[in-house]
Amino acid sequence: MSIDTNTIKQAIYRKYIEPTRQRDGRYIGVEFEIPIVNKARKAVDFSIVFDMVDAFAAEFGFNEQIHDDEGNISSISSVENGDDLSFDCSYNTLEFSFGREKNLNDIHDRFCSYYSFVREFLEKHGHTVTGMGINPYFRYNNNIPVPNGRYRMLLHHLSSYRNYKGKLLFHDIPYYGLISCSAQTHLDVTEDELIRVINVFNRLEPLKALLFANSPYEGGYLCVRDHLWRESMHGLNPHNVDGFDIELGSVEELVSYIKSMSLYCLERDGRYINFTPLPLDEYLRSFKFVDLTFRGTVELRSTCMQPISEAMGVPAFNLGLKVNLDKLEKLLDTEGNIYRQGYNVIELRKLFVMRKLPAFAEEEGVRDLLLKVLDIARDGLISRGYGEERFLESHRIDRNGNFAGTPHPFPGNKYIDRDYSEDQIEINTPPEIDADHVLSCLHEKIQFVQKELKGAKELIWPFSNPPVIRSEDDIRIAQYYGKDAANTEYREYLARRYGKYKMTYSGIHFNYSFSEELIRKNSELDEADNYRSGIMY
Repeated sequence: MSIDTNTIKQAIYRKYIEPTRQRDGRYIGVEFEIPIVNKARKAVDFSIVFDMVDAFAAEFGFNEQIHDDEGNISSISSVENGDDLSFDCSYNTLEFSFGREKNLNDIHDRFCSYYSFVREFLEKHGHTVTGMGINPYFRYNNNIPVPNGRYRMLLHHLSSYRNYKGKLLFHDIPYYGLISCSAQTHLDVTEDELIRVINVFNRLEPLKALLFANSPYEGGYLCVRDHLWRESMHGLNPHNVDGFDIELGSVEELVSYIKSMSLYCLERDGRYINFTPLPLDEYLRSFKFVDLTFRGTVELRSTCMQPISEAMGVPAFNLGLKVNLDKLEKLLDTEGNIYRQGYNVIELRKLFVMRKLPAFAEEEGVRDLLLKVLDIARDGLISRGYGEERFLESHRIDRNGNFAGTPHPFPGNKYIDRDYSEDQIEINTPPEIDADHVLSCLHEKIQFVQKELKGAKELIWPFSNPPVIRSEDDIRIAQYYGKDAANTEYREYLARRYGKYKMTYSGIHFNYSFSEELIRKNSELDEADNYRSGIMY
Protein backbone atom coordinates (compact mmCIF):
# COMPACT_ATOMS: atom_id res chain seq x y z
CA MET A 1 0.00 0.00 0.00
CA SER A 2 1.48 3.38 -1.00
CA ILE A 3 0.89 6.61 0.86
CA ASP A 4 0.26 9.91 -0.91
CA THR A 5 3.35 12.15 -1.05
CA ASN A 6 1.46 15.17 0.31
CA THR A 7 0.25 13.07 3.26
CA ILE A 8 3.85 12.14 4.08
CA LYS A 9 5.01 15.75 3.88
CA GLN A 10 2.17 16.94 6.07
CA ALA A 11 3.10 14.32 8.66
CA ILE A 12 6.73 15.49 8.60
CA TYR A 13 5.65 19.12 8.96
CA ARG A 14 3.50 18.26 11.98
CA LYS A 15 6.18 16.14 13.65
CA TYR A 16 9.28 18.24 12.98
CA ILE A 17 8.55 21.75 11.73
CA GLU A 18 5.53 22.83 13.77
CA PRO A 19 7.28 22.39 17.15
CA THR A 20 9.82 25.08 16.15
CA ARG A 21 6.97 27.59 16.07
CA GLN A 22 6.62 27.16 19.83
CA ARG A 23 10.28 27.93 20.64
CA ASP A 24 11.92 31.24 21.49
CA GLY A 25 15.45 30.15 20.59
CA ARG A 26 17.09 30.83 23.96
CA TYR A 27 17.12 27.42 25.65
CA ILE A 28 19.65 24.61 25.56
CA GLY A 29 19.53 20.93 26.43
CA VAL A 30 22.49 18.61 27.08
CA GLU A 31 23.02 14.85 27.02
CA PHE A 32 26.19 13.11 28.16
CA GLU A 33 26.81 9.41 27.45
CA ILE A 34 29.54 8.14 29.78
CA PRO A 35 31.28 4.73 29.70
CA ILE A 36 31.20 2.60 32.86
CA VAL A 37 34.26 0.41 33.38
CA ASN A 38 35.29 -2.33 35.78
CA LYS A 39 38.76 -1.32 37.01
CA ALA A 40 39.74 -5.00 37.27
CA ARG A 41 39.46 -5.26 33.47
CA LYS A 42 36.50 -7.56 33.74
CA ALA A 43 32.92 -7.16 32.57
CA VAL A 44 30.90 -4.46 34.30
CA ASP A 45 28.89 -5.96 37.16
CA PHE A 46 25.35 -4.87 36.35
CA SER A 47 24.15 -5.57 39.90
CA ILE A 48 26.45 -2.77 41.11
CA VAL A 49 25.00 -0.49 38.44
CA PHE A 50 21.45 -1.27 39.57
CA ASP A 51 22.36 -0.56 43.21
CA MET A 52 23.87 2.77 42.12
CA VAL A 53 20.59 3.73 40.43
CA ASP A 54 18.65 3.04 43.64
CA ALA A 55 21.09 5.11 45.69
CA PHE A 56 21.05 7.94 43.13
CA ALA A 57 17.25 8.11 43.14
CA ALA A 58 17.21 8.33 46.93
CA GLU A 59 19.94 10.98 47.00
CA PHE A 60 18.48 13.33 44.38
CA GLY A 61 14.75 12.62 44.62
CA PHE A 62 14.37 11.10 41.15
CA ASN A 63 11.10 9.19 41.31
CA GLU A 64 9.78 8.69 37.78
CA GLN A 65 10.87 5.23 36.70
CA ILE A 66 11.02 3.05 33.59
CA HIS A 67 11.78 -0.66 33.97
CA ASP A 68 13.28 -3.09 31.50
CA ASP A 69 11.65 -6.41 30.65
CA GLU A 70 13.43 -8.09 33.57
CA GLY A 71 12.17 -5.59 36.12
CA ASN A 72 15.37 -3.56 36.50
CA ILE A 73 15.14 0.24 36.55
CA SER A 74 16.52 1.51 33.24
CA SER A 75 15.58 5.17 33.62
CA ILE A 76 14.77 7.60 36.43
CA SER A 77 13.87 11.25 36.17
CA SER A 78 13.19 14.35 38.20
CA VAL A 79 9.81 16.03 37.97
CA GLU A 80 11.37 19.17 39.43
CA ASN A 81 13.91 19.94 36.70
CA GLY A 82 13.33 17.38 33.93
CA ASP A 83 16.75 15.73 34.37
CA ASP A 84 17.03 12.04 33.58
CA LEU A 85 19.49 9.28 34.42
CA SER A 86 19.26 6.35 32.03
CA PHE A 87 21.36 3.93 30.00
CA ASP A 88 22.11 4.31 26.32
CA CYS A 89 21.65 0.92 24.64
CA SER A 90 23.41 -1.05 27.41
CA TYR A 91 24.08 -0.97 31.12
CA ASN A 92 27.72 -0.27 30.26
CA THR A 93 26.81 3.29 29.22
CA LEU A 94 25.40 5.81 31.68
CA GLU A 95 23.46 8.73 30.21
CA PHE A 96 22.70 12.05 31.89
CA SER A 97 20.01 14.10 30.14
CA PHE A 98 19.29 17.58 31.46
CA GLY A 99 16.05 19.53 31.27
CA ARG A 100 16.12 22.60 29.06
CA GLU A 101 17.72 25.65 30.64
CA LYS A 102 18.63 29.20 29.68
CA ASN A 103 21.84 29.20 31.72
CA LEU A 104 24.54 26.57 31.20
CA ASN A 105 25.83 27.14 34.73
CA ASP A 106 22.68 25.51 36.11
CA ILE A 107 23.30 22.37 34.05
CA HIS A 108 26.98 22.35 35.00
CA ASP A 109 26.25 22.54 38.72
CA ARG A 110 23.83 19.62 38.57
CA PHE A 111 26.16 17.58 36.39
CA CYS A 112 28.98 18.01 38.90
CA SER A 113 26.72 16.80 41.71
CA TYR A 114 25.40 13.82 39.75
CA TYR A 115 28.77 12.75 38.39
CA SER A 116 30.52 13.04 41.77
CA PHE A 117 27.89 10.88 43.44
CA VAL A 118 27.98 8.20 40.74
CA ARG A 119 31.77 8.08 40.61
CA GLU A 120 32.11 7.85 44.40
CA PHE A 121 29.56 5.04 44.56
CA LEU A 122 31.13 3.02 41.75
CA GLU A 123 34.68 3.53 43.04
CA LYS A 124 33.71 1.82 46.29
CA HIS A 125 32.87 -1.27 44.23
CA GLY A 126 35.88 -1.35 41.93
CA HIS A 127 34.17 0.44 39.03
CA THR A 128 34.34 3.97 37.68
CA VAL A 129 33.11 6.24 34.91
CA THR A 130 35.31 7.95 32.35
CA GLY A 131 34.96 10.62 29.67
CA MET A 132 35.65 8.95 26.31
CA GLY A 133 33.87 8.56 23.00
CA ILE A 134 34.23 4.79 23.09
CA ASN A 135 34.24 2.50 26.11
CA PRO A 136 37.96 1.74 26.65
CA TYR A 137 37.15 -1.66 28.17
CA PHE A 138 34.48 -2.70 25.69
CA ARG A 139 36.38 -5.90 24.89
CA TYR A 140 35.98 -7.03 28.52
CA ASN A 141 32.30 -6.16 28.81
CA ASN A 142 29.16 -8.16 28.18
CA ASN A 143 27.99 -6.11 25.22
CA ILE A 144 24.34 -6.96 25.45
CA PRO A 145 21.47 -4.50 25.03
CA VAL A 146 19.21 -3.24 27.79
CA PRO A 147 16.51 -5.95 27.76
CA ASN A 148 13.63 -4.07 26.22
CA GLY A 149 12.02 -4.10 22.80
CA ARG A 150 13.69 -0.96 21.52
CA TYR A 151 17.31 -1.94 22.15
CA ARG A 152 16.88 -5.59 21.21
CA MET A 153 15.38 -4.37 17.94
CA LEU A 154 18.35 -2.05 17.40
CA LEU A 155 20.95 -4.80 17.86
CA HIS A 156 18.93 -7.18 15.71
CA HIS A 157 18.83 -4.60 12.93
CA LEU A 158 22.54 -3.81 13.12
CA SER A 159 23.41 -7.53 13.13
CA SER A 160 21.47 -8.06 9.90
CA TYR A 161 24.46 -6.65 7.96
CA ARG A 162 25.49 -10.28 7.45
CA ASN A 163 22.71 -10.58 4.87
CA TYR A 164 24.66 -8.12 2.70
CA LYS A 165 28.16 -9.60 3.15
CA GLY A 166 30.15 -9.49 -0.06
CA LYS A 167 27.88 -6.86 -1.58
CA LEU A 168 28.60 -3.84 0.62
CA LEU A 169 31.34 -2.75 3.03
CA PHE A 170 30.43 -3.27 6.68
CA HIS A 171 32.51 -3.51 9.84
CA ASP A 172 32.12 -6.47 12.20
CA ILE A 173 31.06 -4.57 15.33
CA PRO A 174 27.25 -4.62 15.15
CA TYR A 175 27.09 -3.87 18.87
CA TYR A 176 28.86 -0.51 18.39
CA GLY A 177 25.82 1.37 19.66
CA LEU A 178 26.47 -0.28 23.02
CA ILE A 179 30.06 1.00 23.31
CA SER A 180 29.98 4.41 21.62
CA CYS A 181 29.40 7.58 23.66
CA SER A 182 28.75 11.17 22.66
CA ALA A 183 28.15 14.60 24.14
CA GLN A 184 24.98 15.92 22.54
CA THR A 185 23.62 19.45 22.49
CA HIS A 186 20.03 20.48 21.83
CA LEU A 187 19.64 24.07 20.66
CA ASP A 188 16.24 25.69 20.70
CA VAL A 189 15.50 27.07 17.24
CA THR A 190 12.67 29.09 15.81
CA GLU A 191 11.27 28.32 12.39
CA ASP A 192 12.76 31.44 10.81
CA GLU A 193 16.33 30.54 11.87
CA LEU A 194 16.05 26.79 11.38
CA ILE A 195 17.65 26.45 7.94
CA ARG A 196 20.52 28.86 8.74
CA VAL A 197 21.37 27.01 11.95
CA ILE A 198 21.40 23.63 10.22
CA ASN A 199 23.49 24.87 7.28
CA VAL A 200 26.10 26.72 9.36
CA PHE A 201 26.55 23.96 11.94
CA ASN A 202 26.69 21.38 9.15
CA ARG A 203 29.65 23.27 7.65
CA LEU A 204 31.41 23.12 11.03
CA GLU A 205 31.53 19.32 11.10
CA PRO A 206 35.07 18.93 9.68
CA LEU A 207 36.40 21.40 12.26
CA LYS A 208 34.53 19.76 15.13
CA ALA A 209 36.19 16.49 14.16
CA LEU A 210 39.52 18.10 15.02
CA LEU A 211 38.33 19.87 18.18
CA PHE A 212 36.31 17.11 19.81
CA ALA A 213 37.60 13.78 18.47
CA ASN A 214 38.00 11.46 21.48
CA SER A 215 37.37 7.93 20.24
CA PRO A 216 40.70 6.71 18.86
CA TYR A 217 40.72 3.27 17.29
CA GLU A 218 42.89 1.01 15.20
CA GLY A 219 43.27 2.12 11.61
CA GLY A 220 44.25 5.68 12.46
CA TYR A 221 40.84 6.99 13.49
CA LEU A 222 40.64 10.01 15.77
CA CYS A 223 36.88 9.67 15.86
CA VAL A 224 35.87 6.09 15.06
CA ARG A 225 32.21 6.85 15.79
CA ASP A 226 31.81 8.23 12.27
CA HIS A 227 33.08 4.99 10.75
CA LEU A 228 30.96 2.80 13.02
CA TRP A 229 27.75 4.52 11.98
CA ARG A 230 28.58 4.92 8.30
CA GLU A 231 29.73 1.34 7.62
CA SER A 232 26.75 -0.23 9.37
CA MET A 233 23.11 -0.92 8.58
CA HIS A 234 22.36 2.66 9.63
CA GLY A 235 24.49 3.80 6.71
CA LEU A 236 22.75 1.59 4.17
CA ASN A 237 20.93 4.77 3.18
CA PRO A 238 23.63 7.51 3.29
CA HIS A 239 21.00 10.13 4.06
CA ASN A 240 20.46 8.57 7.49
CA VAL A 241 24.02 9.29 8.70
CA ASP A 242 26.87 11.83 8.43
CA GLY A 243 26.27 15.49 7.65
CA PHE A 244 24.10 16.96 4.92
CA ASP A 245 25.64 16.58 1.47
CA ILE A 246 23.82 19.68 0.23
CA GLU A 247 23.16 23.18 1.51
CA LEU A 248 19.48 23.49 2.29
CA GLY A 249 17.66 26.37 0.66
CA SER A 250 14.31 26.23 2.44
CA VAL A 251 12.14 24.35 4.90
CA GLU A 252 10.58 22.61 1.90
CA GLU A 253 14.00 21.21 0.93
CA LEU A 254 14.57 20.04 4.49
CA VAL A 255 11.24 18.21 4.49
CA SER A 256 12.14 16.56 1.17
CA TYR A 257 15.50 15.48 2.60
CA ILE A 258 13.84 13.98 5.66
CA LYS A 259 11.46 12.15 3.37
CA SER A 260 14.44 10.58 1.56
CA MET A 261 15.59 8.76 4.70
CA SER A 262 14.82 5.13 5.45
CA LEU A 263 12.50 3.26 7.79
CA TYR A 264 13.86 0.00 9.20
CA CYS A 265 11.50 -0.84 12.07
CA LEU A 266 8.13 -0.03 13.58
CA GLU A 267 6.42 -0.53 16.91
CA ARG A 268 3.10 -2.32 16.95
CA ASP A 269 1.15 -3.47 20.01
CA GLY A 270 4.18 -2.84 22.19
CA ARG A 271 6.53 -4.91 20.01
CA TYR A 272 9.24 -3.81 17.60
CA ILE A 273 9.37 -5.30 14.12
CA ASN A 274 12.51 -5.16 11.96
CA PHE A 275 12.62 -5.30 8.18
CA THR A 276 14.89 -4.36 5.30
CA PRO A 277 15.32 -0.56 5.25
CA LEU A 278 12.72 1.05 3.02
CA PRO A 279 12.18 4.65 1.88
CA LEU A 280 10.50 6.67 4.58
CA ASP A 281 6.75 6.91 4.67
CA GLU A 282 5.68 8.16 8.08
CA TYR A 283 8.44 7.29 10.54
CA LEU A 284 12.16 7.89 10.56
CA ARG A 285 15.12 7.46 12.85
CA SER A 286 17.95 9.71 11.77
CA PHE A 287 21.55 9.47 12.94
CA LYS A 288 22.77 12.63 11.27
CA PHE A 289 25.35 14.89 12.88
CA VAL A 290 22.99 17.89 12.74
CA ASP A 291 19.49 16.61 13.33
CA LEU A 292 16.07 18.21 13.68
CA THR A 293 14.10 16.61 16.51
CA PHE A 294 10.36 16.41 17.06
CA ARG A 295 10.81 18.66 20.14
CA GLY A 296 11.63 21.68 18.00
CA THR A 297 15.36 21.57 18.65
CA VAL A 298 18.40 21.09 16.46
CA GLU A 299 20.43 18.25 17.96
CA LEU A 300 24.20 18.33 17.47
CA ARG A 301 25.43 14.80 18.01
CA SER A 302 28.79 14.33 16.22
CA THR A 303 31.07 15.06 19.17
CA CYS A 304 32.63 12.30 21.21
CA MET A 305 32.13 12.35 24.94
CA GLN A 306 34.95 14.52 26.30
CA PRO A 307 37.15 14.14 29.39
CA ILE A 308 34.86 14.89 32.31
CA SER A 309 36.66 18.10 33.27
CA GLU A 310 35.99 19.43 29.76
CA ALA A 311 32.53 17.98 29.17
CA MET A 312 30.78 21.33 29.35
CA GLY A 313 33.04 22.63 26.61
CA VAL A 314 30.87 20.94 23.97
CA PRO A 315 27.53 22.61 24.81
CA ALA A 316 29.30 25.90 25.60
CA PHE A 317 31.00 25.85 22.19
CA ASN A 318 27.74 25.13 20.37
CA LEU A 319 25.70 27.66 22.34
CA GLY A 320 28.26 30.43 21.93
CA LEU A 321 28.33 29.90 18.17
CA LYS A 322 24.55 29.91 17.85
CA VAL A 323 24.41 33.24 19.69
CA ASN A 324 27.11 34.57 17.34
CA LEU A 325 25.75 32.90 14.21
CA ASP A 326 26.18 35.99 12.00
CA LYS A 327 29.90 36.24 12.75
CA LEU A 328 30.39 32.50 12.36
CA GLU A 329 28.62 32.44 9.01
CA LYS A 330 30.66 35.41 7.79
CA LEU A 331 33.92 33.78 8.90
CA LEU A 332 33.15 30.53 7.09
CA ASP A 333 32.15 32.48 3.98
CA THR A 334 35.23 34.72 3.86
CA GLU A 335 38.03 32.63 5.41
CA GLY A 336 36.74 29.09 5.14
CA ASN A 337 38.91 28.28 2.14
CA ILE A 338 38.72 24.55 2.89
CA TYR A 339 35.06 24.57 1.80
CA ARG A 340 35.80 25.83 -1.69
CA GLN A 341 38.12 23.15 -3.03
CA GLY A 342 35.67 20.60 -4.44
CA TYR A 343 35.17 18.61 -1.23
CA ASN A 344 31.78 18.58 0.46
CA VAL A 345 31.38 18.59 4.24
CA ILE A 346 31.12 14.81 4.52
CA GLU A 347 34.27 14.22 2.47
CA LEU A 348 36.27 16.75 4.47
CA ARG A 349 35.24 15.25 7.78
CA LYS A 350 36.17 11.76 6.56
CA LEU A 351 39.69 13.02 5.93
CA PHE A 352 39.99 14.93 9.20
CA VAL A 353 38.93 12.04 11.45
CA MET A 354 41.71 9.99 9.83
CA ARG A 355 44.34 12.65 10.65
CA LYS A 356 44.61 13.55 6.98
CA LEU A 357 44.61 17.09 5.65
CA PRO A 358 44.14 17.44 1.90
CA ALA A 359 46.97 19.20 0.05
CA PHE A 360 45.13 22.55 -0.12
CA ALA A 361 44.41 22.65 3.62
CA GLU A 362 47.63 23.89 5.18
CA GLU A 363 47.95 23.01 8.84
CA GLU A 364 48.62 26.60 9.89
CA GLY A 365 45.56 27.88 8.02
CA VAL A 366 43.26 25.26 9.55
CA ARG A 367 44.64 26.00 13.01
CA ASP A 368 44.06 29.72 12.51
CA LEU A 369 40.48 29.06 11.42
CA LEU A 370 39.87 26.87 14.48
CA LEU A 371 41.14 29.58 16.82
CA LYS A 372 38.89 32.17 15.22
CA VAL A 373 35.88 29.89 15.59
CA LEU A 374 36.74 29.42 19.27
CA ASP A 375 36.97 33.21 19.68
CA ILE A 376 33.52 33.61 18.16
CA ALA A 377 32.09 30.98 20.49
CA ARG A 378 33.64 32.66 23.52
CA ASP A 379 32.41 36.11 22.51
CA GLY A 380 28.91 34.69 22.06
CA LEU A 381 28.92 33.29 25.58
CA ILE A 382 30.26 36.53 27.05
CA SER A 383 27.49 38.49 25.32
CA ARG A 384 24.86 36.40 27.14
CA GLY A 385 26.06 37.78 30.46
CA TYR A 386 25.83 34.54 32.47
CA GLY A 387 29.57 34.00 32.88
CA GLU A 388 29.27 30.79 30.87
CA GLU A 389 32.76 31.24 29.43
CA ARG A 390 33.90 29.92 32.81
CA PHE A 391 37.58 30.19 31.90
CA LEU A 392 39.22 32.47 34.43
CA GLU A 393 42.70 30.95 34.36
CA SER A 394 43.85 30.39 30.80
CA HIS A 395 47.13 30.00 28.94
CA ARG A 396 48.27 32.58 26.43
CA ILE A 397 49.04 30.92 23.12
CA ASP A 398 50.40 32.02 19.77
CA ARG A 399 48.60 31.51 16.48
CA ASN A 400 50.19 28.07 16.14
CA GLY A 401 48.56 26.81 19.33
CA ASN A 402 51.80 26.77 21.35
CA PHE A 403 52.51 28.60 24.60
CA ALA A 404 53.11 32.27 23.79
CA GLY A 405 56.62 32.28 25.31
CA THR A 406 56.52 36.04 25.95
CA PRO A 407 56.77 37.78 29.33
CA HIS A 408 53.58 38.36 31.29
CA PRO A 409 51.98 41.35 29.50
CA PHE A 410 50.27 42.87 32.57
CA PRO A 411 53.02 43.57 35.14
CA GLY A 412 51.83 45.49 38.16
CA ASN A 413 48.14 44.82 37.49
CA LYS A 414 46.87 43.32 40.73
CA TYR A 415 43.76 41.93 39.05
CA ILE A 416 45.53 40.21 36.13
CA ASP A 417 48.31 37.95 37.32
CA ARG A 418 49.77 34.48 36.59
CA ASP A 419 49.12 31.17 38.24
CA TYR A 420 51.98 28.67 37.84
CA SER A 421 53.50 29.50 34.47
CA GLU A 422 54.44 32.76 32.79
CA ASP A 423 51.90 32.03 30.04
CA GLN A 424 49.01 31.32 32.41
CA ILE A 425 46.66 34.26 32.84
CA GLU A 426 44.83 34.49 36.16
CA ILE A 427 42.04 37.04 36.44
CA ASN A 428 41.08 38.09 39.96
CA THR A 429 38.05 40.18 40.80
CA PRO A 430 37.94 42.51 43.82
CA PRO A 431 35.68 41.48 46.70
CA GLU A 432 32.07 42.52 46.19
CA ILE A 433 28.85 42.08 48.12
CA ASP A 434 26.77 41.77 44.94
CA ALA A 435 27.45 38.76 42.64
CA ASP A 436 26.30 40.78 39.62
CA HIS A 437 29.06 43.29 40.29
CA VAL A 438 31.61 40.46 40.34
CA LEU A 439 30.40 39.14 36.97
CA SER A 440 30.39 42.62 35.47
CA CYS A 441 33.95 43.21 36.66
CA LEU A 442 35.02 39.82 35.32
CA HIS A 443 33.47 40.54 31.93
CA GLU A 444 35.26 43.89 31.74
CA LYS A 445 38.66 42.39 32.59
CA ILE A 446 38.31 39.49 30.13
CA GLN A 447 37.53 41.94 27.34
CA PHE A 448 40.53 44.05 28.36
CA VAL A 449 42.87 41.01 28.26
CA GLN A 450 41.53 39.86 24.88
CA LYS A 451 41.98 43.33 23.39
CA GLU A 452 45.57 43.63 24.62
CA LEU A 453 46.54 40.15 23.46
CA LYS A 454 45.02 40.69 20.04
CA GLY A 455 47.56 43.45 19.41
CA ALA A 456 50.33 41.04 20.35
CA LYS A 457 48.85 38.38 18.05
CA GLU A 458 48.20 36.14 21.03
CA LEU A 459 45.06 34.37 22.21
CA ILE A 460 43.60 32.90 25.39
CA TRP A 461 43.44 29.10 25.39
CA PRO A 462 39.85 28.48 26.57
CA PHE A 463 40.16 25.01 28.18
CA SER A 464 41.26 23.55 31.49
CA ASN A 465 43.69 21.16 29.81
CA PRO A 466 46.81 22.92 28.48
CA PRO A 467 47.48 23.39 24.75
CA VAL A 468 50.33 21.76 22.78
CA ILE A 469 53.32 20.97 25.01
CA ARG A 470 56.33 19.67 23.09
CA SER A 471 58.47 19.24 26.23
CA GLU A 472 58.80 20.60 29.77
CA ASP A 473 61.04 23.30 28.32
CA ASP A 474 57.89 24.92 26.89
CA ILE A 475 56.55 25.45 30.41
CA ARG A 476 58.14 28.62 31.76
CA ILE A 477 57.74 29.17 35.48
CA ALA A 478 56.20 32.54 36.34
CA GLN A 479 58.98 35.05 36.97
CA TYR A 480 58.77 37.36 39.98
CA TYR A 481 61.49 39.74 41.12
CA GLY A 482 62.56 41.80 44.11
CA LYS A 483 60.38 41.38 47.16
CA ASP A 484 58.16 38.95 45.24
CA ALA A 485 60.99 36.61 44.16
CA ALA A 486 59.82 34.02 46.69
CA ASN A 487 56.81 33.38 44.43
CA THR A 488 59.12 32.02 41.72
CA GLU A 489 61.12 29.99 44.27
CA TYR A 490 57.90 28.34 45.46
CA ARG A 491 56.93 27.42 41.89
CA GLU A 492 60.40 25.93 41.34
CA TYR A 493 59.85 23.80 44.43
CA LEU A 494 56.52 22.59 42.97
CA ALA A 495 58.28 21.71 39.71
CA ARG A 496 60.85 19.60 41.55
CA ARG A 497 58.22 17.83 43.62
CA TYR A 498 55.43 17.26 41.12
CA GLY A 499 56.89 18.00 37.70
CA LYS A 500 55.87 20.89 35.48
CA TYR A 501 53.18 19.10 33.47
CA LYS A 502 50.80 18.76 36.42
CA MET A 503 51.00 22.47 37.11
CA THR A 504 49.69 23.62 33.73
CA TYR A 505 46.02 22.84 34.28
CA SER A 506 43.67 25.79 34.69
CA GLY A 507 40.59 26.15 36.83
CA ILE A 508 38.21 28.40 38.72
CA HIS A 509 38.62 29.47 42.35
CA PHE A 510 35.91 30.99 44.51
CA ASN A 511 36.66 32.92 47.70
CA TYR A 512 33.99 33.77 50.24
CA SER A 513 34.22 35.87 53.39
CA PHE A 514 31.82 35.91 56.33
CA SER A 515 30.32 38.84 58.14
CA GLU A 516 31.65 39.82 61.53
CA GLU A 517 28.22 39.12 62.98
CA LEU A 518 28.37 35.50 61.78
CA ILE A 519 31.88 35.01 63.13
CA ARG A 520 30.90 36.39 66.54
CA LYS A 521 27.88 34.09 66.61
CA ASN A 522 30.12 31.14 65.76
CA SER A 523 32.42 31.95 68.68
CA GLU A 524 29.42 32.06 71.02
CA LEU A 525 28.19 28.64 69.85
CA ASP A 526 31.70 27.22 70.32
CA GLU A 527 31.85 28.81 73.79
CA ALA A 528 35.20 30.31 72.84
CA ASP A 529 37.09 32.33 75.42
CA ASN A 530 37.18 35.32 73.14
CA TYR A 531 36.12 36.52 69.72
CA ARG A 532 39.31 35.60 67.81
CA SER A 533 39.82 32.15 69.30
CA GLY A 534 36.34 31.26 68.10
CA ILE A 535 37.32 31.72 64.46
CA MET A 536 37.67 28.38 62.69
CA TYR A 537 40.30 27.93 59.97
